[in-house]
Amino acid sequence: MADYGKVRYYGHLVTFTTVQITQAGAAYKLLHTGVTGTFGRLHALIGTLEAAGSIQIWSDDDGAGTNKAALTGLISMDANGGLVIPFNPDPRGCVTTVSGKFMSLQSVGDGFNGYAVVSSCAV
Repeated sequence: MADYGKVRYYGHLVTFTTVQITQAGAAYKLLHTGVTGTFGRLHALIGTLEAAGSIQIWSDDDGAGTNKAALTGLISMDANGGLVIPFNPDPRGCVTTVSGKFMSLQSVGDGFNGYAVVSSCAV
């Protein structure tokens, strides 16, 4: 994960990070580490799924699906199908975890390859 920027949002510091996603097969990928008192937000997601299947974004306890709660529905794709959720800097329009929870991407069918832009903030 690479930290590439910080901005202020209603007086709170928001840290943006790019997360590279490279999966050899169906799996979970940690997008945001849960920190007490902070929220994780998904600002962009771009990538392809190698075989027909789906992806889903979860809020969970560990980035591996423990006590997971869906943040999105299933996003189905054909083999080598792609997905582009363009960058949205406004936190009000982003998928957001519960405070202190992790955010993970789960691929089903095969590996998802691409990247996500996430942020961490106290509000």
